[in-house]
Amino acid sequence: MPVPFRDVARRVVPRTARLWLRHPVQSARWLWHATSARAGATARLRMPHGWEVVCHPAAVPAFAFERDEPELRAELDAFVAACAEGMVLFDIGAHYGLFTLAALHYGGAAARVVALDPSDAAAAVFDENVRLARGTSRVVRHRAAAGATAGETSLLSGGAGAWHMMVAPGEARADVVTVPVLTIDGLVRDSGLVPTHVKIDVEGQEDAVLRGADATLRGARPIVFLELHGGIIRRAGGSPVAVLERLRAAGYHSLAIAGRPVSAEDAAAQDVARIECRT
Repeated sequence: MPVPFRDVARRVVPRTARLWLRHPVQSARWLWHATSARAGATARLRMPHGWEVVCHPAAVPAFAFERDEPELRAELDAFVAACAEGMVLFDIGAHYGLFTLAALHYGGAAARVVALDPSDAAAAVFDENVRLARGTSRVVRHRAAAGATAGETSLLSGGAGAWHMMVAPGEARADVVTVPVLTIDGLVRDSGLVPTHVKIDVEGQEDAVLRGADATLRGARPIVFLELHGGIIRRAGGSPVAVLERLRAAGYHSLAIAGRPVSAEDAAAQDVARIECRT
């Protein structure tokens, strides 16, 4: 059977080159920002509540989007309101680190963060942002995905057009990247830190992350900020309601979106729901 041209292209043309051709403006901007940062350039961004972030230039569009898009702004506001002195954040899907920076800023000098993200490009921006926040000694960052069991998984990079986020491929492909997988329960054991707050943004892999956090959720009862990608989960044949049922079984009976109580069914019906989950 002939091999489809798309599969041949994936094998012959590196994904980075294909993504550059697909998003030339964003790719060129990323290269400029990365080069500027290596030369010492930084950017400043006004955030809510009088907070000013000093950051890697490449982080500005993503951070500004989270500040200005209403649903993302509501999620960030809820997180800031829940920050507490000496908090311990597990930032799962940390990306460029906005929630990590918020924890360091609003959690005071005793705040600590354990962060996971599988993207090398995002990790470089994250590390610079933490350095600029003078938080390097208070943050442990792993270049890894989170899941139900430790091991490895295959992911695709979205490139500069998707701010270098990584997603599950949904099918066998030749252009995936193999990354380590860690569990939240394993991170607690290995780091000696017990989270008071957990932020999860993993593009449809929420159930696997929660399965790997069961002991921590039942024992420590951290506040969970969950970005539930119901649309992705349904398209993959899963159930967003089952994800929230897993949380309920661990003792999480209070769900809210933008500060307003919401039922599991209503939250699961949304394409993307940004939920604050408490026991």
